[in-house]
Amino acid sequence: MPIPSLPSGYDVAKHVDADRPDCHLTVGFDREEGRIPRFLILLHYQTATDPIRWGELARMDHNETAVLGHDVYDEGLHVDISRRSERTVHIDVPHAPAEPRDGNPSLCRLLQTTRWVLH
Repeated sequence: MPIPSLPSGYDVAKHVDADRPDCHLTVGFDREEGRIPRFLILLHYQTATDPIRWGELARMDHNETAVLGHDVYDEGLHVDISRRSERTVHIDVPHAPAEPRDGNPSLCRLLQTTRWVLH
């Protein structure tokens, strides 16, 4: 079965089980001296079966170096949820404070939050 493509341009990119056959998670992140300065978590939903097609349903991201990037340390964690032919919804997610800037955002915690969107 075809699956969504991985995020490109990251040091590490992986597929992660979403616990549902009609959903799929892809994750991309960079590593820099023991830190994660940038990541992207995408939740894909199967939009068609013949042929199989995937659409982006939700995204969480962090990029502390880009001018237009979202920095979880400054802005907090949020999920952008796509809706059919309507504007994207921006949801702030309750969470513990991010680790100090010299630490790493917990990708495990972010993936758990993304899975929360599924249930």
